[in-house]
Amino acid sequence: MKTKYIIPFLLIIGMACNKNDSAGGSIGGPIHVGLGLAREEIFLSGFYRYNPSTSTWTRVEGAELPGEGRAGAVASVVNGQVYVGLGGREEKEGEDIFFNDFYSYNPSTGTWTKKAVFPGGGKVFAVAFAVNGQVYVGLGGREEKEGENIFFDDFYSYNPSTDTWTKKAAFPGGGRTGAVAFAVGGQGYVGLGKDGSVYKNDFYSYDPLSGWKKLSDFLGEGRASAVAFAIGGQGYVGLGGKQVEEDVSFEDDFYSYNPSTGTWTKKAVFPGGGRVFAVAFSLPIE
Repeated sequence: MKTKYIIPFLLIIGMACNKNDSAGGSIGGPIHVGLGLAREEIFLSGFYRYNPSTSTWTRVEGAELPGEGRAGAVASVVNGQVYVGLGGREEKEGEDIFFNDFYSYNPSTGTWTKKAVFPGGGKVFAVAFAVNGQVYVGLGGREEKEGENIFFDDFYSYNPSTDTWTKKAAFPGGGRTGAVAFAVGGQGYVGLGKDGSVYKNDFYSYDPLSGWKKLSDFLGEGRASAVAFAIGGQGYVGLGGKQVEEDVSFEDDFYSYNPSTGTWTKKAVFPGGGRVFAVAFSLPIE
């Protein structure tokens, strides 16, 4: 999976969401963005803070992830605590390393705490969402030593109160990397991504009580490494890209999903142009 490290990937770890948009709640205040790949073989562990009031970025001194720098990690927020883990890096010798470690970050004290390791093994470009006070992590992939790419369909929930993982029903759409996820109304929503050279446009919801449910397909073309966020009880999905042989495309389109009606609606295109491995977060409307 070395090709997945070519384009820098920054990880949102401090989403300031409306409380109605995510059962995990909100950190509030500044947003934290970090980790990723700065350039070839330079994997980052630090974070920057964005203050929406002043529209300024500041490096957070002493907030480096305790584990190694990495790309393709996951993050989610529960009760004001940020949970970060997984991801991978490529060493100078060409060896890929895939992480299964997991940490919590307290923005109030600026401290990290090591948590129980993810039981599904190391992987990159998985997804995470928070529902009812628990973090759900799944999908993603890794390259085995024999050169075979493995795409996972497994899902686990993490309980911050007990620091334990519980295996859940597998994702019904099949293993994949580069999918997206968001949470609305006590349910998680997961879709898109790729399995080898096949790019997906399917979408599913996850209810902790009833499990997975197939939804209407994403209106745009299948893609990987898009972004997703929630505002006002709706999910928003866009950007991303795909490669078919030598033809590479980067998307700039955006769509909203209404869980109440089960429908997608095309929105204004992103003015910054098409891209992959972007980041997204939502802020309360004042």
